[in-house]
Amino acid sequence: MIRWLDFSDTTFVGGHPSDNLGAILAASDYVSRQRRRSGAAPLLMADVYAAMVGAYEIQGLLASDNRFDDPSVGLDHVIGVKVASTAMATRLLGGDVTTIAGALSNAFLDGHPLNAYRHTPNAGPRKGWAGGDAAGRAVWLALNAMRGEMGYPTALSAPTWGFEAVYLSGASLKISRPLGSFVLDNVIFKLHPVQRNASTAVECALRLHRWLNGRLSSVKRIMIFTQNEALRRINKPGLLPNRAARDHSIQYAVAIALLRGRLISDDYSDESASDPRIDWLRDRTTVLEDVNYTHDHYDLTIRSCANAIQIELQDGTLSPLEETAFPIGDPSRRDGALPMLTDKFHALTCYHWLEPFRSDLLAQLLDAETMKLLPVCDFMDKLRAPS
Repeated sequence: MIRWLDFSDTTFVGGHPSDNLGAILAASDYVSRQRRRSGAAPLLMADVYAAMVGAYEIQGLLASDNRFDDPSVGLDHVIGVKVASTAMATRLLGGDVTTIAGALSNAFLDGHPLNAYRHTPNAGPRKGWAGGDAAGRAVWLALNAMRGEMGYPTALSAPTWGFEAVYLSGASLKISRPLGSFVLDNVIFKLHPVQRNASTAVECALRLHRWLNGRLSSVKRIMIFTQNEALRRINKPGLLPNRAARDHSIQYAVAIALLRGRLISDDYSDESASDPRIDWLRDRTTVLEDVNYTHDHYDLTIRSCANAIQIELQDGTLSPLEETAFPIGDPSRRDGALPMLTDKFHALTCYHWLEPFRSDLLAQLLDAETMKLLPVCDFMDKLRAPS
């Protein structure tokens, strides 16, 4: 389920905060069934929503202020899932502030995944289960804390051996703004299956698809103007040995969108990648930083994810310069995103749920006031509808 969610949301600093739902749903369902068996009231979906607010906020603001996946640190972003899910799972299990702090100290003391498995030549399917692994580990740490496992008072600040000394070169872990609901309020829905920093480049390429029709053999070069975050993460020329490498290559995603006028998950398969035109276009693609895009990407009052594409033909003809500042799932483009989200829900769940169950479930999910009052265990039972 989490791998499906991996294609569903992101934030202005990357990562996939919906990964936390693995821990939140597991812990809240477990507690709800325990309570119901003992005659007490189960947790409600309102408790799940509150935990989502907290987990999104912790993961997003930790990532924003500490940049764990920066080359100077080198950790994978799922460290934020482990920390946020540990806090929320412990809270849902009934832990008090001391218990939550103890669980969090163990989360920070844990070994943490390295970002290597998102980059060629090590890009591989681990990035597809890393979020689930972090959520599962968080639940385990929360259960241990509830059983009385001690906390470690200087897990962050211990000289030499603490988290800050080992991973942050002695700098202090920080969160620079009060915890509220900023991250969830500004979540970005992923409506194209591609790494966040390439999403607007894909939109530009989709608009250029028709212009390129009939001109493919005349292409001299494709210029992608982007932010330095994309240059660092997804500028992937050369060999792309598997789908995990391909879906983190801005050149590959743009080539597919230009050629086919679409981008779907199957476009990353070995069969799809065997089309020689893809590498032919990739070889003619140049990725350049636009310093204004970089500035606006990091400015928290703007939080853009801009890309622009222009194609030059052998005779010097230039395509229109297509520019997109914010992806279709961004808060600034919610109206356009909601119909696409509905379509995506049906496209992905039709393999498992039949009608009318599928539409009834979506209608229920969209009725937030009624959903808040639904016991978590009843919701989880509902998801076990016959395939």
